[in-house]
Amino acid sequence: MSVIHRSLFTLLSGALFVVLIALKVDNKSEWNWFVVMAPMYVLDVVMTAMVAMKWLRPSQSYSNPMSWRRGLSKRLYCLTIVLCKLSFQVMSCLRLQYITHLPLYITFIPLWLALISSLTFFVTKRRLYNMI
Repeated sequence: MSVIHRSLFTLLSGALFVVLIALKVDNKSEWNWFVVMAPMYVLDVVMTAMVAMKWLRPSQSYSNPMSWRRGLSKRLYCLTIVLCKLSFQVMSCLRLQYITHLPLYITFIPLWLALISSLTFFVTKRRLYNMI
């Protein structure tokens, strides 16, 4: 998938998601929250498949251990972010649809984990590039 296709798919998924959210909030539809979040789930599946394809296809020589470590950490970071986003979406759907007494701080734990992992990834990435 080229860059233009990825960006177009992301844009269309986001636009459809915003339209479905607007319909749900305005009480124009009685859909389940899992149906409203469906465009984001499809986007997550595509992103996970792209990370898996990049994971299986070596794009750089692994003769240098530092380049292998950088490539693996980047792939694990992408997978972690996608899984945290997916779990946040599922927990927010559960809270909005079924478990209304679920505290918000429990719902936002996956999002906080994604933000913390992003922070640590970029700090260590900067440190690794400064070592070279």
